[in-house]
Amino acid sequence: MAKLIVNLTCPSCGGALKVDEGNSFILCPFCGTASTTGSFEKEKTLQCQSRVSQKDAKERVKKWFSEGSLIHKKARDLKKTGKITETNLIYLPFWRMIGQGRAIVCGYNKQQVDGKTTIDYKEADVSTTCDWNGIACNADEIGVQEIEIPEGEVKIVDEEEVLVFDTSESVHDGIERGACGIRDMVYNDAASGISNITYAKTFVSPRSFSKILYPFWIIRYTYQNSGYFAVIDGYTNEVCSGRAPGDMSRQVSFGSLGSILTGVIGGILVYSFLEIVPRLESSSGEMVIFVVIILLIIGMIIGGISYQTFRHGSEIIEGNLPGVNK
Repeated sequence: MAKLIVNLTCPSCGGALKVDEGNSFILCPFCGTASTTGSFEKEKTLQCQSRVSQKDAKERVKKWFSEGSLIHKKARDLKKTGKITETNLIYLPFWRMIGQGRAIVCGYNKQQVDGKTTIDYKEADVSTTCDWNGIACNADEIGVQEIEIPEGEVKIVDEEEVLVFDTSESVHDGIERGACGIRDMVYNDAASGISNITYAKTFVSPRSFSKILYPFWIIRYTYQNSGYFAVIDGYTNEVCSGRAPGDMSRQVSFGSLGSILTGVIGGILVYSFLEIVPRLESSSGEMVIFVVIILLIIGMIIGGISYQTFRHGSEIIEGNLPGVNK
């Protein structure tokens, strides 16, 4: 049962705050400001131990050298000539908040049936336990914003004994960000299936807040005197992000091929509309127009793939990194 702490008020709006006995932080129910009871700054830091060796991380990067999509294809000889020059195991700090989230959403959906508009009014009330986490430091160049925390694999650790990035925001800021994250989670769940929202209210009741130190391997390598890197998850051995050289010959080939095919299809379209269609009967003309439209769609697809390959083929960027093309 909630216990009223004597003389404890919100520093922002002055409202009375209630906190469950034993809890060390509170979110004001009136304005949402985060507060602590004084003991929160001494909360324990948890660490997820690395299960990936340096050798395994290197092997994963070498395998990644030969991976790629139709548009984002790495240099053909990268696996043979790419040279790993540096490997470092680091731990990044993540805030983690577990709490009860609730969202009440009202609205309606419109639907056209036999030329008539029908309105279906909707109401959703979602209450669930949420587990949120987010990066607690400025690590844009690494490209990791959140993690999957393995249950039962974290333990209490002295942060001074671990090579870890310093947090770039205060505990209070982390609490407020976690609360916003949980609000978004329950809101998105409740609002799904409702196209027009007329009322929405979210609530958060935090249960725990902690800092998680999570392992990553930073692998740096060179290719033709240029430096690149890849980030490997130290627990799952998956590639989180990285930069790699693109296949230059493929880039030029796709650019040339796309230009030629787009030009040919464009010429066929112009000739068809100016010379062929006017001479045909209505039924035949409709068929030709249909074929022309199909050719136009094919030309746009080929042109788009060729353009993306030509424009972004010089360097492949994977993960949530600055400059990544989404």
